[in-house]
Amino acid sequence: HPPLRRVVHAARAEQGNPGQAGEQTEVQIVPTTMKAGSTSIETEADAWYARGFDLKTLIAQIYDIDVRQVDLGDDGTADARYDLTVTLAKEVDQETMRHLLVSALERKFGLVITPETRSMSVYVMSAPNGPGSGLHAHAAAAGLAPSAAEDAGQITYFGKDCTEKAASTAFAVSAGTIADFRRTLEPSLDRALVDETRLTGSYDFQIGNYSNTDELFTALHDQLGLVVLPLERKVTVLKVRPQGEFASL
Repeated sequence: HPPLRRVVHAARAEQGNPGQAGEQTEVQIVPTTMKAGSTSIETEADAWYARGFDLKTLIAQIYDIDVRQVDLGDDGTADARYDLTVTLAKEVDQETMRHLLVSALERKFGLVITPETRSMSVYVMSAPNGPGSGLHAHAAAAGLAPSAAEDAGQITYFGKDCTEKAASTAFAVSAGTIADFRRTLEPSLDRALVDETRLTGSYDFQIGNYSNTDELFTALHDQLGLVVLPLERKVTVLKVRPQGEFASL
């Protein structure tokens, strides 16, 4: 990532517990300089850098949910894209960092972000018979000593979008969790993906070329023992509205 300036929009960590984040919290929210279609994100315990995201996707990134679970409403800024950076004087936990990021967005854009539980049509991924033959427990789980780089986990996605029949796509996963695989797979699907596999630990596996969603789901079942079905589930949705809308209620 190129160097990022830290001076545009400064804010103290006065929300939550100020002592956790220290007095030198710096927040920057500016229009992006990234080219259309380009984004980047990097998260650390004392910093958070996101570039090239529209507001709806930015909120989804902060909460680590699918963008379809963000109800932004029609505020006329759907196409605007931003860079958001936060730098702290000390390391903080994930929840504290999220609180800082959300508070910064709410102040900057005059918003209130409220979690709600709603029933939605989603894909549910399960493993009714446990892991399939193609799901191999990573070497660390077998008591071996893989390198630190392998332990970090890696998911390589070859292709564009499984809803595009012309696109040939595939996955190669090393030391990846099913939760991380779900996050990687979800954006290419036509609805959110819920993990009900109850599979923990890290795995090595591959999914060969597929051209559409049906072929992908067949490969997941035949090779990995994962069943994906369209079902209704209650999920968390973030309702994002202008502050004045709530003040008038």
